[in-house]
Amino acid sequence: RMANAMFWDENEVNPDSNFISLLQGQYQAETFSEDFSNNSDRVLNRINAWVNEKTEGKIDQILEELDPQEVMFLVNALYFIGDWDQPFAEETTSDRDFKLRDGGTIQVPTMYQDNELRVLMNEEFLAVELAFDDPDYAMQFVLPADGVDIINWLNVEKLTTIQKSINDGAKMERVLLFLPKFEINYKITLDEVLKALGMEIAFNPLTANFAKVGSFLGGIPYLSRVEHKTFLKIDEKGAEGAAVTTVGFSVKSGAPSIDFNRPFMISLVYKPTKTQVFTGIIQNPEKVN
Repeated sequence: RMANAMFWDENEVNPDSNFISLLQGQYQAETFSEDFSNNSDRVLNRINAWVNEKTEGKIDQILEELDPQEVMFLVNALYFIGDWDQPFAEETTSDRDFKLRDGGTIQVPTMYQDNELRVLMNEEFLAVELAFDDPDYAMQFVLPADGVDIINWLNVEKLTTIQKSINDGAKMERVLLFLPKFEINYKITLDEVLKALGMEIAFNPLTANFAKVGSFLGGIPYLSRVEHKTFLKIDEKGAEGAAVTTVGFSVKSGAPSIDFNRPFMISLVYKPTKTQVFTGIIQNPEKVN
């Protein structure tokens, strides 16, 4: 299940009607006009409550606080739960060795099954595909050759090659499968990642252009942060996963606001010689003497 939402400060943002129609029509997004300026705690709680609901409680919070300059958030939530087509028997789960990248070894609960599964084995890696009850989904597990550091081994091109190899070449074979059961949570701020991918201008108030989103009364809009959080659980019954990405928008004033609302000085300057011809302090503009 996928869900999208837009939350904006009703005091600072006038969303463009075409942008709202695009969100609602193409992404089935919910839209919420909020009072960020005067009730930031309520807005924060409402965003996190929406995330909690859409991920079935697996991610209960995506934002810890709101920056006073943040005036809008686009939020995407994903949730998946599925039973294995051939589940693991719980009584066969036992603690087994698991090698860490630093060379150490730990004991982890490991599931086991003797079954015919889609498998691909070559000199570079081996892969097993586990089917779900819903035939539209499957989970692929990939193990590089022994001695290969998976972090240094994987890259975008490699991922594409691996998936194509599995899709094209995996065959049904009888295997004795040992698979750790686990539950993980992961959070990352994607600002630097997205900049490295070429999105620098979106984070820079001097170059960002979000004119089609709407008008921002406080100044020029730009991306303030992109937060991503995930949850994944693999056990004998199946898999459960959730992910949330939130994109924050801040505004930078296009021109400073200057208000002479307290005593001030005036100077009449002769520019050629930079001479102050007249200088004074205005303490009360209504007092003529």
